[in-house]
Order: sequence, then structure tokens, then C-alpha cells
Amino acid sequence: MNRCLSILIGPALLTLASSAQAAPVCGDFLAQIGNKPAYIEFLECHAEPELQTKPLRATYRLAGRDAQAAERYLDEQFQMPPLRRSCCVWDAPPGFYRDPRSQLGYSLFMGSAETFVDRREAWGDIDYFYLTIDLDTEEP
Repeated sequence: MNRCLSILIGPALLTLASSAQAAPVCGDFLAQIGNKPAYIEFLECHAEPELQTKPLRATYRLAGRDAQAAERYLDEQFQMPPLRRSCCVWDAPPGFYRDPRSQLGYSLFMGSAETFVDRREAWGDIDYFYLTIDLDTEEP
């Protein structure tokens, strides 16, 4: 009897264990995904449980002189739209990336703080641009 139960229950437990995914963990998402440029500095990661998809939010910064390279990298890797000037900041609509290995969804946003710089060629005059990556822990 015990042998019959173990034969029936064993495969069911193995199937359940293999289909369960570990909960996402806060961290340097760009490093986890791969190909993170050295000029993008990881600052912190924290949970945002009050937002709709309860994301884990990683924050990065990069020098203004590296913003054009970062913009190209984010376009190539994550199809993030180019930055544009609006009012007194440089920013872009968020990009979205689904990791083909983990199937986790990431939203990416890059922008500057308020600045008088109004030409792309002068981005080097901006101290820092900031990159935010949200890892959705709940699908919308």
C-alpha cells in the first residue's frame, strides 16, 4: 500500500516542484539579464507594493557624457524609445522587456533631472541621467 502511494504521489510532487518558480528577488536587474555596460551604476533596489503590479524597482545612474551610449544600448537590448526633450527634462516613454529565459517582465525608464540643456549634443553638460527598471511581481 505504501509503495503504491509513493509511486502515485512521487511524480505529482515532482511535477509541482518543477513548475513552481522562485519569487523574484530585488537586485541589479541589468547585471542579471546580462550585457550591463560598466558606465551604468547600480544604486539600489526596493519593493513598491502599493503600485499596480507590485514591482521591485532598481535604480541606476550614468553620467551625461554616457547618455547617448546608454540610449543606444537600451534601444538595442530592450527596444526603449529614444529620449526627447519635454519641458525641462530629457525622458522617453517606458520600454518593456520580457526575459526569454525567466519570462519575467521589466519596464524601463530613463530620464534626466530638470535641466536647461536643450540639445542632445550638450548631454555631457548634464551631471546624471537616471534609469529605473521595474520587475513586475504580478501580471496586470
